[in-house]
Amino acid sequence: SKLASNLKSNTCDIAMHGVGIRDSRKPHMEFSQPYLASGIYAVGTKDNSGINSWDEIDQEGVIAVVQKGTYMEPVVKKKFKKAEISVVDSFKAREQEVMSGRADVFMTDFPYGKRMVTLTEWAVLLSPEQPFAKTGYAYAVPKGELAWLKEVDDFLNAMKKTGKLYQFAEKHGLSEIVVKD
Repeated sequence: SKLASNLKSNTCDIAMHGVGIRDSRKPHMEFSQPYLASGIYAVGTKDNSGINSWDEIDQEGVIAVVQKGTYMEPVVKKKFKKAEISVVDSFKAREQEVMSGRADVFMTDFPYGKRMVTLTEWAVLLSPEQPFAKTGYAYAVPKGELAWLKEVDDFLNAMKKTGKLYQFAEKHGLSEIVVKD
């Protein structure tokens, strides 16, 4: 990925955009402690009378879109037994499939789903009763940069201790996914 190559080539000293902690990334970068954690959510449309809750997704005739190559793809294919899973190449294609009516929902994480609800008139966020396929979000630094990683973790610990992490998460509608120690 571009993230891994940017960290490896010293083009980037730290990725601070909520990098998902995944085993496939661990050989290429170091992760801070997680500060947010999200499971998989769905985004549908307000005017779709057939899908009003998470439990209504796994039904015959429902089409759920997932982005190719994401950790969500195999998880969603395994989780949903009755719904048709449509795989698209980009995150924008997920939205287009739902907006056009070719699909009922697209699968995403909480931050992106929340963003869609905030920035669009049409989107509604559907949450599972219990989070599943939960992924921690962290800062990422170049592989082997352990002193730098310690500084990043110290910063996160200070933000947690002072309450600023929660305060900023709350400001941006993310308080429910803050990792509490």
